[in-house]
Amino acid sequence: MSSVTAALTAVGVTNQLSLKPGESAKYSVTGTFTGFVNLERSSSPLSSFATLVAGAEDTGISGTVTNETKTSQWFRFRATTLGSGTALVTLAENAAVVRTPTDLDSREDLATNGDAATAVGLDVYQTHLGTSGSGGAEDLTIGDGTGAVIGQRKLIVLDTLGDAADSVTLDDENMSKGTSTITAVALDAAGEFILLEFQGVTWEVIKATSGVVTTS
Repeated sequence: MSSVTAALTAVGVTNQLSLKPGESAKYSVTGTFTGFVNLERSSSPLSSFATLVAGAEDTGISGTVTNETKTSQWFRFRATTLGSGTALVTLAENAAVVRTPTDLDSREDLATNGDAATAVGLDVYQTHLGTSGSGGAEDLTIGDGTGAVIGQRKLIVLDTLGDAADSVTLDDENMSKGTSTITAVALDAAGEFILLEFQGVTWEVIKATSGVVTTS
């Protein structure tokens, strides 16, 4: 786990701490000093930072920050005024809670349909699908990660098609694939699969059958 510590005696900034989506860190400013020390955040650390937590005059601050965005964020302290004394600052990354399935054979079998979306279960590693034969797209949802924890993986496999024209469309609003933008996720042939990992804010695509994930 990464951390930033410093003893500030003059106006200036500290080193930066980077947090990936879903990661968090505890911050604190202590010591005896006159002035202000702020906590800053940036999504583009080479260009600019903005104040995230404004310091109180001659007073320390503390709390927890969480990266709730879909990209990495950088954090640092800035002493905007420091007339005397020393401000002791700490920014320490919290340990991530990771759940790795203990039973990779745990599975559920779901039947999708053309009338309503079918929800994926998060308490098993594998979800195996069969379509109803509606002759069109049948919706499957994995959601925003509520009920999942960082590091949890999910394997989704299309086993059988009720009709050759069937396909299973997975909600992609909370999915990511590196720096690419996902525009669609669809399984339309028996044997196709997608493997996802929850990274705190998004489900990252780890691997998928060619053509399942469309990006721009």
